[in-house]
Amino acid sequence: MRAWTDGNDLARYTKLLTQTGLITAAGLFLSFVIKKVKGARIFFGLALASTTANFTIVGALIYSLFQLDNALGSYPSMLQWQVVNLISFLPLAIGAIALLSSISGFSFGSFARHYAGKLTVAFLALNALLLIPVREAVYVSVLAAIALFVAIHITLNTVRHQRLLMTHEAKYALACFFIPGIIIVTRALGLYAVDNIVLLTRVLRFAMEGLNTSRLIAVIGTAVVSLSLIASA
Repeated sequence: MRAWTDGNDLARYTKLLTQTGLITAAGLFLSFVIKKVKGARIFFGLALASTTANFTIVGALIYSLFQLDNALGSYPSMLQWQVVNLISFLPLAIGAIALLSSISGFSFGSFARHYAGKLTVAFLALNALLLIPVREAVYVSVLAAIALFVAIHITLNTVRHQRLLMTHEAKYALACFFIPGIIIVTRALGLYAVDNIVLLTRVLRFAMEGLNTSRLIAVIGTAVVSLSLIASA
């Protein structure tokens, strides 16, 4: 634990990024050297979830440098990551995004080889929403709506057209598309006041329905988010 707390936030993030790389390396070793494909997919699955965690922290580091809103003052200190030097952060951020893109490609290649390219691009686009330096409810509502809609659209489109053999691994891979949206909404629960609940839920519902998402899914999604927000308030 001490090793994790020593050093600045960039050093701590580098350790997390290294762990993600080691998880992927273990999956590649199992897949190509030992020929244990099933075991490799477990590591690739962990790598996908870790990829979103890495994007979340990079987004927090970016937010410490640039903000498109005025919410930094009310941001909980326990969730803050600080960048002292932009020059030292920029190469790390670029390298991290490049590495995470490769990791996502390897992971989806293991789960859905023929559609790995499209799924990887969509997954990275969803994770890129976590990099946008905003925390106010108005903006976050839009980001959450986009993230949830895209995840639902990809899942429904994949299932309807039978583009994947729906194994447990494939289902997990599709579930990973919901992680960015869930993180955006969950993070909002601890940051926004009660008077923003109606705004957030309405934007989510209108965005889902306006983008031709199934009405049932839109209503269920809105209800879940509304209940979570009310419970947290």
